Amino acid sequence: MQVFRLFDSQTYRQLIKYALVGGLAFIVDFSVFSLLVREVHYQIANYCGLFTGLLINYLLSKVWVFESRYNVNQKELVSFISFTAFGFLLSGLGMFVGIELLRIHEQITKFCVACLVFFMNFLARKYVIFKKR
Repeated sequence: MQVFRLFDSQTYRQLIKYALVGGLAFIVDFSVFSLLVREVHYQIANYCGLFTGLLINYLLSKVWVFESRYNVNQKELVSFISFTAFGFLLSGLGMFVGIELLRIHEQITKFCVACLVFFMNFLARKYVIFKKR
């Protein structure tokens, strides 16, 4: 029963927890974006939402999802900043392509881009940033 082994795996449990944390962070991100996009350029609204959701995601991922009890060290901080910067760039590029080139509605584009960045962030946090020492 290979299927049941997957349900017992640590990675699967972490993915479920990360999905819950990511869902909460996305709700905050999307809400901030939706409130600001009426008043400011969509990229500014996007980055404000990302930053707010990111703070929630980092704290809950560190403590609850990956159970990293270590104090923040230089390697963790550099990795987190690097992957975050990459995620921000990927998000901004995805928003530009979706909205400006493909003419997809801002909120639909935001949702699709967030899903892509979600999986990239999970892999980065699990295998690089909060990797067990």
